[in-house]
Amino acid sequence: MIMKRVIIAIISLLALLSVMIYVGIPIPLSPIAERLERLTGSQLGRNVAIGGPVRLIVSLHPSLQIGGLTIDNPPDWTIEQPFLRAREGSGSIDLLALLRGEIRIERLTLDSVAIDLITRSDRSTNFSFASSPRPPDGETSAHEFTGLDLVSLSNIELSYLDEFSEQHYTFTIEEAQGC
Repeated sequence: MIMKRVIIAIISLLALLSVMIYVGIPIPLSPIAERLERLTGSQLGRNVAIGGPVRLIVSLHPSLQIGGLTIDNPPDWTIEQPFLRAREGSGSIDLLALLRGEIRIERLTLDSVAIDLITRSDRSTNFSFASSPRPPDGETSAHEFTGLDLVSLSNIELSYLDEFSEQHYTFTIEEAQGC
């Protein structure tokens, strides 16, 4: 009798988990936003801020959804305007790679993106990223970032300022994708 109840409970739990995976139930993860900011910032070598909700969508291709993403300019820059702002974003993660200890993003999507590219008069740029950023003090990850397959941006405002030639260009792009 007890064994029958245990089997029914296990089957019910598996059925519920299957429905969650099939439907893509969101799980709020906003309490880990600060840790996600620090880890992402350490990979990029810049401050990263998440101003909106963070959710994990459980499915066969799990994804992380974030709101209000901001990536600052390099640490030695005094310009207050950030390098990148996005209203919302999501990233689809390769589950099998994650189980092997690798972080491989299958698709990164950002919407309502503002990017400010700047070349200073000394020819330094805010769009060159460090090749091997160091992790913040005490922050480590057991997973290694191994790749990004597809980036998709929509509703983009791209600004380029060349301080050396004093030229400023602004582009509005509806959608862009890259591998």
